[in-house]
Amino acid sequence: MYNAIIICLDKRDGLSFGGRRLSRDAKIFEDIQKDFGAVALSNDISLDFLPEAKESPAVFCEVEIPGGYLEGCNKVIIYRFDRAYPFDMSLPESFYDNFKLSQKTEFVGNSHDKIFKEIWEKK
Repeated sequence: MYNAIIICLDKRDGLSFGGRRLSRDAKIFEDIQKDFGAVALSNDISLDFLPEAKESPAVFCEVEIPGGYLEGCNKVIIYRFDRAYPFDMSLPESFYDNFKLSQKTEFVGNSHDKIFKEIWEKK
């Protein structure tokens, strides 16, 4: 089981649209690689720097609600875009019942002027 789940959301908790993630900002993936090295992917999409991720303590949930990964998980890292995108899937409202925000930082991405990195820990 993974210790951390990583997801990208828009400012309304939107996760994906049309089976694809809302955005792909290279600065987010640089930050993930800095913190974790390689991470496992929750679907069949592979990223260039993630081939050895099978041994990772984290899973990157690109286009699915991470419900199945939440059991036993102690931390969720959310990269939140300061934009509202059309979405067809969002983070369930019940997520906030089980986790509390412990840290929030802001950085400039390649395609976004503001990206917030939120670290949520299990209550």
